[in-house]
Amino acid sequence: MSQFPTLETERFILRQIKQDDSQEIFQYFSMDEVTKFYDLESFTNIEQAEELIRRWNQRFENNQGIRWGITLRSEDCVIGTCGFHGWAKNHCKIEIG
Repeated sequence: MSQFPTLETERFILRQIKQDDSQEIFQYFSMDEVTKFYDLESFTNIEQAEELIRRWNQRFENNQGIRWGITLRSEDCVIGTCGFHGWAKNHCKIEIG
């Protein structure tokens, strides 16, 4: 995939996460109830969110996964994320996270 796909529903837009979204990502990933099921500690600084966004976008560029930012159609503010990771062409499998 060369261009990041944008998905739209009646209420939501799923789009590529940008560095401009780092404040929202930091807010979510600094909460223990969010990171409880992730393989990482709760964030303590904004740079951690910036690095996570870089990694998500790098995985897409390297055909290793995709992570969308979920926004309400009425406002361009990330309220969550969703995506696929760990895809392997030779194994014909994918994990959803």
